[in-house]
Amino acid sequence: MTSGTAAREWAADSATSPSTPEGCTRLITEVVPRLMRLIRRQMRRHQPGRLSVPQFRTLLYLHHHPGASLSAVAEHLGVARPTASTLVNRLVQRGLVTRNIDPAERRRVVLHLTDAGREDLEVARRRTEAELAERLAGFRPEELAALAAGLRLLERVAAEVAEPASAEGRENPAGPRLPEEVEEG
Repeated sequence: MTSGTAAREWAADSATSPSTPEGCTRLITEVVPRLMRLIRRQMRRHQPGRLSVPQFRTLLYLHHHPGASLSAVAEHLGVARPTASTLVNRLVQRGLVTRNIDPAERRRVVLHLTDAGREDLEVARRRTEAELAERLAGFRPEELAALAAGLRLLERVAAEVAEPASAEGRENPAGPRLPEEVEEG
């Protein structure tokens, strides 16, 4: 069966049609992991030995949330606190992140990007975006506009998923995820 045939059969099934919530969800769960694999491959190719995707996501999170706690980073990455601690320790050892005691709450550790961390983040982002832009160069302007509109909708879904903790009176330590942070998982 060709991929075109499979796509037509998939679209013919109303439960999996991309025009239904269920079908759109299925499409998201199939496409986002492939997109993340592509981004991971590009990052490894452009920065061998530099930043892993979790390290990149940590730097990006700290860029948008300076002074975040280790717990917030763990929540954002979807990992246990000890795993996040190991990851952050490596970034601290490499001089990309600082770890300091919060003067207002001495039991709390706050994390910040260093100048080197900001630079590595920007280099990784530029290189990855340049390669993705090359892959998108063959699309027509209306296709790119449709893709951008779909990503904005996906961003709204991600933000709504992050809101229940806030609605219960607790601050969500991770906050809504940004479009560049969408990852499989």
